[in-house]
Amino acid sequence: MKSLLSVLILLGCLAPFPVRALSDIDEYQYKSAIELLASRGIINGYDDGTFQPNKPINRAEFLKLLMLSVYGNQVNQVPSSRCFADFVTYQWFWPHACAAKELGIIEGHPDGTFRGEDTIILAEALKMSLEAWQVTLDAEDADKPWYDRYMRAAASRNIFRRFPYTPEYQLTRGEMAQLLVMIGEPIAVVDPTIVVVPTPVKAGICGDGVVEGAEQCDDGNTQTGDGCSDICIIVPEPIRHGALRIEQQAIANNVQTSGNNDVPLMAFTALAGRQDVYITTLKFKRTAGSLTFGENYRLFIDDKLYGRATANGETLAFTNLNILVKDGYYTRIELWGDVDTTLSAGSIAVGFDTSQPDFVDGVDKIDGADVSGIILNGGKCMQEDVCWITVITSDDQEIAIQTKGNLYVTAGSTPLGPRQVIASTQTPSLLNVKFRSDGESILVKEFAVEGVPSSVDYLQMYKAGSASPFATMKKIYCTEVTTGRFCADNEFIIPQNGEENITINARLLSDSQGAQSNQSISLTVGSVEAQGQYSGQQLLQNNEIFISSIVSPTHTVALAKIISIQNTNPDADNTLIPAGTTTFAQYTFRAADHNNGNGGYNTADINTLVFTVSAVNMEFDQDSFYLFNTQNSGVIHACSATGSTGTITVTCTGMIAAQLSTTIARGSTLELGLRGTITSAQVAPGTSVLQTSLNNLSNPSLTGTIEWSDGVTTFDWVDIGTTQVKNTVYRLN
Repeated sequence: MKSLLSVLILLGCLAPFPVRALSDIDEYQYKSAIELLASRGIINGYDDGTFQPNKPINRAEFLKLLMLSVYGNQVNQVPSSRCFADFVTYQWFWPHACAAKELGIIEGHPDGTFRGEDTIILAEALKMSLEAWQVTLDAEDADKPWYDRYMRAAASRNIFRRFPYTPEYQLTRGEMAQLLVMIGEPIAVVDPTIVVVPTPVKAGICGDGVVEGAEQCDDGNTQTGDGCSDICIIVPEPIRHGALRIEQQAIANNVQTSGNNDVPLMAFTALAGRQDVYITTLKFKRTAGSLTFGENYRLFIDDKLYGRATANGETLAFTNLNILVKDGYYTRIELWGDVDTTLSAGSIAVGFDTSQPDFVDGVDKIDGADVSGIILNGGKCMQEDVCWITVITSDDQEIAIQTKGNLYVTAGSTPLGPRQVIASTQTPSLLNVKFRSDGESILVKEFAVEGVPSSVDYLQMYKAGSASPFATMKKIYCTEVTTGRFCADNEFIIPQNGEENITINARLLSDSQGAQSNQSISLTVGSVEAQGQYSGQQLLQNNEIFISSIVSPTHTVALAKIISIQNTNPDADNTLIPAGTTTFAQYTFRAADHNNGNGGYNTADINTLVFTVSAVNMEFDQDSFYLFNTQNSGVIHACSATGSTGTITVTCTGMIAAQLSTTIARGSTLELGLRGTITSAQVAPGTSVLQTSLNNLSNPSLTGTIEWSDGVTTFDWVDIGTTQVKNTVYRLN
């Protein structure tokens, strides 16, 4: 027997034979697989011309179709036998099961039974199929489930592109066809001209198909030991009255905005029993709000329209429906509507109109009998003595309706001043923007900043209080790419009636990458695209999105930078005013670190410093002022003065060309001292005061205190975060 079955006959070359078209697979996703099996004679469908692809398939059905797909007609040559413990009265699948057992394709359950009526699960189907087609498998691993190697073999054949990776997943008839085709092409051909009559074992010939007790034949009843007439009566299966079970289900999106379309208002599942049933009538009512808040009420199954109704006051009646609910299959039905565009606020909830005893009605598919009479939530029959409809309701879900939200984009509340920003580094904040929403939470889908110069590599966005950016901005992230326009790579949400303060800084290129000294950076908010979180609707600029004129200060790119000036005079405040030539002011200048080294790392070179010397009740030699580097006090640079007492302006200029070293390397410091000759520490009785300061700093509109160069551009201001640096105060009472 085993050798007979293991020799496959090439049946694919047989002449084709007529195949009956199946009426219910045109829209089914695995139609081609079903048609292939039908063309090979493996499947025929039901007498009514259907295949019922969504119906679960049991172990017996699957095994028969598998064995036919692998061995064709040969499998029918196996004699009938009781090869499993539950094989008592002959069944049509015995030959296929016994052949599969002999070939080692199946073993049965530990108790020796086959249980052909059980719905087959994916793991069992894979084991049977892979063993039948003799696919090479990995060795068994005792530490893993029995189905592990079959799941791995299936994965290598891309089975799980169509099926879930779930061993206990229950297959349908349509999925069976797809699985067999994916695993076992080529499929054998079953020649319908070959008639094989298996040997039955005490097969029932009429009635209920069971020979009870001492009966000599089946007499069509279930009583034992009552004898049997000479003429056995064939008892036809009665047509059983259909039944319906309706269960209300949850819906999503419990907040909507005016003007929203296709809003799910209510949903339920329907399950038919005993035979297929057509739902012909459904009645609903408002349970909160008003049906006038909506319009265009429709019934949908899987996005397919099945009926329309217009509100009659606060009720909806869908009549003359033709919704087919199949025996043993759940069908989800949803009630949709459109929210009135003029509604500013409100709510709506819809449920079954349980005040009507016939709020659900239907008919049987086979005999056309009425399916009516409702048992609601386990109560009594509402209309008739016999109820064929069970309805289980749940709390109706109220949908809040609000207006579409608005988004306001304004300048941030934290003021920013102009900055000198260093090429090759991360800049401080260049632009502050505040987003505020009302009406609903707003999803900002695109945010664009314009005026970005070529020295900028990318921008970064930070939420207030965060040290890490939540979005990067580049040209390539914009829907429309234009020069100087950068867009965020990340969407972000502005919560309903909330606000977000966002700062934007930049990462600059180095000079070798194209950064340019003295290039201006003036950023503006270009455009914003946003969508309401609840409404799902696009917000329009100047309708729901309002953008103020937002322009950053004008920042300047430098290849080097002085980042701080400090008083480093060793004398403490209120030191006595000395007499004669003395160092009365001492400043340390620090330069930023950077990577601008095109032709050597750029330095900050000071050319001019203008000091304000306050000399109260004391006097200098006007021609005695000079500047020196504290690292080489022997080299001095003469400075000019506007006077000898009172407020004296001391100007030290031309230092780059002089021998005095005023160059500050990247990341380094320079200390300079100011010296002069005091001719009188106390011109008249009373207190004398001496103090020096550098004024009008950190503001490009107030120049004249310092002049320095980054090696390319000469700048007349510094960005150090303070407007004045005072030196030591000397006194004499």
